[in-house]
Amino acid sequence: MKKVYFLFVIATLLFKVAAAQQPPIEEKYLMDPAELATRIETNSNQSLILCLGPQDLIKGSVDIGEGREAETIRKLKTYLEKQDKNRAIVIYCGCCPLTKCPNTRPALAQALKMGFTKVSILNLATNLKVDWLDKNYPAKEE
Repeated sequence: MKKVYFLFVIATLLFKVAAAQQPPIEEKYLMDPAELATRIETNSNQSLILCLGPQDLIKGSVDIGEGREAETIRKLKTYLEKQDKNRAIVIYCGCCPLTKCPNTRPALAQALKMGFTKVSILNLATNLKVDWLDKNYPAKEE
């Protein structure tokens, strides 16, 4: 787990340098981390959890790649074409505070453009380590 934390810290530092302030995401698209954690812990989660950041650490998530890359958004589009448009989707990154994250907005825009109606962004106000891992929410095993 130390290796994962080390890689996460390095990625976080790199993204803090590169990330600029982003426009706010509409409140209706935000999901509180505690809500997703409860869904996962109680096995009531029916959402497709997509990581669009540097590392997929949330239990049950699918690693798509970094959402700021055009190739990743093409990969996301291909992946979503196989999904039911009524399925709930939770997108997360966690490289830096959500207000500065360069990865989630392109993914949200792509999902909405494709007609998905139940799309959320995990509201990681600080980063994935602080808002998820440090709270012992469900994480993938190493």
